[in-house]
Amino acid sequence: MSYIHLTIEKRSQIEVLRKEGYSVRRIASLISTVARELNRVEGEYSAIKAQQLAISKSANKGRSTKLTPQLAALIESRLQQTWFPEEVVNAELVGILSFKTIYSWVHRGFLAVTEKVLREKAKSLVHKKSVDASM
Repeated sequence: MSYIHLTIEKRSQIEVLRKEGYSVRRIASLISTVARELNRVEGEYSAIKAQQLAISKSANKGRSTKLTPQLAALIESRLQQTWFPEEVVNAELVGILSFKTIYSWVHRGFLAVTEKVLREKAKSLVHKKSVDASM
C-alpha cells in the first residue's frame, strides 16, 4: 500500500474530528471514505455531479438481459400453446437460455403472460420458488 501525503484540508478535518471526540478508527474510516468519494469524481468535486455519477453507475449494475422482443414473442407463443418452459428450451433455445430463466421471467412479469398459462407442474414450481424466496 502506498503512502499519500495529507493535505492541509485533511489535517484540518482530523483536528476537528479529534476535538469532537472521534476515535482514531472512526476518523480513519471517515477520511478514507471521503478520499474515495473525492477520487470518484474527475475534476472539481460537486455533490450534484457525484450523485449523478452514482445513479448512472447504479443503473448499469448487473448483467444485461437476454430478453428481446423476438425472444419474448417466441416464448409467450409457446407457453400459450401449453408448452412447459423446459420444452421451449429443449426444442428451440438449447444453449441460449435456461428454462429457469423463463420461469423467472414469467414470475417477475417480464413476459406478457401470467402464471395461469403454465401447466399444473409449472405453476407449482413457480409457486414453490416464490415461497422459498420469501423465507
